[in-house]
Amino acid sequence: MFCQKCGAKLEDDACFCTACGEKISVVNETEPQPAQQVSEQVQWQIPTSGQAQNFSSPVWQGQPVVQHKKKKPVIPIVIGVAIFAVLVIVAVIVCIAMSGSRQIDYIKTAQAYMPFAKSQDFPYTMEEVLDEYFEELEWEESGEDDEHCVDVRGKMKETGEKLRLSIGIKEDQKDSEVCHFSFESFKLGDEKLSDEDDIVNALGDLFWCYDEGYDIEDLLAEMDMENGDPESTSAIEQASQTTEQSLKFSDMPKEFYLSSGAGAWGTSLTLSDDGSFVGSYYDYEADTMYLCDFSGYFGQPEQISEYEWSASIESLVPSVEPGTVGYDPEYGTEQHYDEPYGLCDTDKVMIYCPGMRLDDLPEGVLIWLYYVVDMETDTTLPCYVIYNPAEETAFVES
Repeated sequence: MFCQKCGAKLEDDACFCTACGEKISVVNETEPQPAQQVSEQVQWQIPTSGQAQNFSSPVWQGQPVVQHKKKKPVIPIVIGVAIFAVLVIVAVIVCIAMSGSRQIDYIKTAQAYMPFAKSQDFPYTMEEVLDEYFEELEWEESGEDDEHCVDVRGKMKETGEKLRLSIGIKEDQKDSEVCHFSFESFKLGDEKLSDEDDIVNALGDLFWCYDEGYDIEDLLAEMDMENGDPESTSAIEQASQTTEQSLKFSDMPKEFYLSSGAGAWGTSLTLSDDGSFVGSYYDYEADTMYLCDFSGYFGQPEQISEYEWSASIESLVPSVEPGTVGYDPEYGTEQHYDEPYGLCDTDKVMIYCPGMRLDDLPEGVLIWLYYVVDMETDTTLPCYVIYNPAEETAFVES
């Protein structure tokens, strides 16, 4: 055997190297060490000076050469995960955007429109009524952005007269769930209408007859289309006449008030049974007072719907010429005489009666109802309101 340190040849039973004095450990050469089972590294060691030199004998260190597995690169994996995450986020954003945008089917919207559900209590759709009296109906949509038009073509049953109806549809800018409708044109046979009020009356005939259960023959007789009598009264007008009521000022409350609740200003209005009224406007600003006492009278109210009326302003006279400036020595204030605020710039007012749905009131009315209506719980108007649409001012029953 050989010395493991200096490589000198030793006797088989030697305990110490005779060349360098290293203690010899006995190794069972028939059973290699676990490290040697993997791999052994052979090193040739050159003895230092003073040591026996023997270049023919290898020195066995018995240390394994460990073979490491190659590690996968980390950076490409991180980049791949990041790209995947970005793609997932983009996909989620696209899905949310697509689900949030409402794609309107304008044809179905026009078919489901109920133009007289509120005003005449006819809860019927356009498609339902037109299908009853017309055949071979075709619905076509045109337009772009938020303004579209649906054209309806068909023929009247029995007579074969051609129908052409154009319905305008515009999306609400504030509420995407709301659409505004208008009737652009109406043609039946030789009769062509372009004024929306006339179109509404003509369609009102159809809905009224449908509500009464009329068939096509009854409809033709009712509209008097066979002889074209210009003096005939439309069915919708007859329906209005049968349900028309009269609004008397004597039945209305007498005291009305206009105020925003902010600042020291307001306009009072006292109504008489004959429609005449007196009122007073005032406003304070530092050492200046703006005021106007006035009087006038309304014309007889005309009914528009069940809870909605209009009345003309036949007279409105300030007690002092607007623009006049005076002085009040008692209070030490200037007095500027002004216009009767709340009734200016108009020749008529609207009268809304208790029971009218709040949803049917103009926005200009709702802002003045802050102290009489709870917008979260109330659904109908609890009081009378006199409204000036020109100034968007509302006198509320007080």
